[in-house]
Amino acid sequence: MIRGTAIRTTWRPLLTGVILVVTALVLRGEVTFSDDQKRDPSVPTERFTLADVRELFPRAETVEHADGDVYVVHDADGAGTGTVVYGPPEDRSIIGFVGRVPILIGLDTEDRVLGVHLLPSRETDEYAQTVARELGNAWNDLSAAEAAALDVDTVSGATSTSYAVIEGVAATLESAVLPSLDPEREARPPKRLTPRLGDVLVVGFLGVSLMTFLLPRIGARLRLRLPLLALAVLIPGLLANTMLSLPLAAAWLRGAFSWRGHGLLLFIGLLAVAFPLLRGRHYYCYHYCPYGAAQELAGKMWRGRKTPGPAVRRLAGILRLVLLAAALGILLLDAGIDLAGFEPFAAFYWTHAPWASLVLAGSFLLLSVWTPRPWCRICPTGGLLEGFRRSTRRGRRPEEVG
Repeated sequence: MIRGTAIRTTWRPLLTGVILVVTALVLRGEVTFSDDQKRDPSVPTERFTLADVRELFPRAETVEHADGDVYVVHDADGAGTGTVVYGPPEDRSIIGFVGRVPILIGLDTEDRVLGVHLLPSRETDEYAQTVARELGNAWNDLSAAEAAALDVDTVSGATSTSYAVIEGVAATLESAVLPSLDPEREARPPKRLTPRLGDVLVVGFLGVSLMTFLLPRIGARLRLRLPLLALAVLIPGLLANTMLSLPLAAAWLRGAFSWRGHGLLLFIGLLAVAFPLLRGRHYYCYHYCPYGAAQELAGKMWRGRKTPGPAVRRLAGILRLVLLAAALGILLLDAGIDLAGFEPFAAFYWTHAPWASLVLAGSFLLLSVWTPRPWCRICPTGGLLEGFRRSTRRGRRPEEVG
């Protein structure tokens, strides 16, 4: 937070924690993303609409509930043309990047897969569309048993979302379809996610960056600052896309957490909160954040950079609070606005990024040439972490970096 607007009290972390706990309690009252959909009289459920069914059965006119998550599809003549199965099962904790990824599986009258349709979810639209395009036909023409056993690779750049779809297809068929076809069949164990190369590199980068944070004299003596900035952009940014963000925080507040997809991010998040809380200094923002590193690298292109004056810093502090308040309002009101567009971080995987993230990333990188780390002054994620920082004279501020 900016010097003029900082709350210099020991209860700031407590206040931040209380706000987050209350927000989480409110959000945990939700059941599914689609609860606010209007009931379609031709479909006996609020989970999906007839338009969703027609993505798999273009001639569908009505849908009849058969059993559990299985629904029979009828055409205009009333003839059954196949079934759709809703998934993943409610009792399975299958989570994408920011929450559940509901799906519809279409089966013909011989229980062979016609396709998989992704229903509305909280995943970033661009990520979900990529996964739908890459995986929607991956199980076509397979029997239910073959589809449940099929080993499908995740989509690069959308690993968590695609994993949720892949595991969701298998779990849905295992629980809703296969028991009636083969009661003696043994259930398939969950697919094991092998460690990604990017995650391994992130762990290595964390070790080195933590060393320079905790032992700054060694980092200065070895002149590691510049190479670590470049590695922050390359490894957690471009290769692994492993960074904190508003959408991730919102997902955790809703209770959408998966050890498979979020374990490493949780550790990074704990570091990001613990150091400001215990030492009064930010580790994440200045030693890990890929976009913060990109700004600092851009700033080295010109030595004539100027630090903004007190009035600009106060204005930036107010803007940061406005962005945080807007994000909180969107969460509590369930406005359906993608929070990824509030920040430039999604631009590290530019083919899937919302246009707003791309515009923010390009604009503030250009601005970084003239002033140190401009985005850091208004970053809502950074502002959330700043809420946990206890007041100390040793704490570094954004204007002291760069």
